[in-house]
Amino acid sequence: MSESLQKHDIQKSKCCCSASSGRAESSTSVSLTETEKSNHTQELLVRGASCGSCKKKIEEALRLVAGVEKVSMNLQAGIVFVKGVVDNRKLITEIERVGYEVLAKPL
Repeated sequence: MSESLQKHDIQKSKCCCSASSGRAESSTSVSLTETEKSNHTQELLVRGASCGSCKKKIEEALRLVAGVEKVSMNLQAGIVFVKGVVDNRKLITEIERVGYEVLAKPL
């Protein structure tokens, strides 16, 4: 089995469409000791989203966070882009609340 096919199978198993409880386990590996506020776009690497429904759920949850101006997610890369003045801990909390794991802030 090719590596990309194995990777897809792993991602699909965490998708909201195939999860029995609809909520992924949370084990945040992001350091939350520093508050980041920026009027620039923040990027967060998210694990567990692999379909359009997952993408929509994450984007809609983040749009409700105070200070967020614009949200978009690159589903294939698993990166959420958030524009606005907002504490990244609030973004992480919302992503986890809807059932996904935030792995890190991409470089």
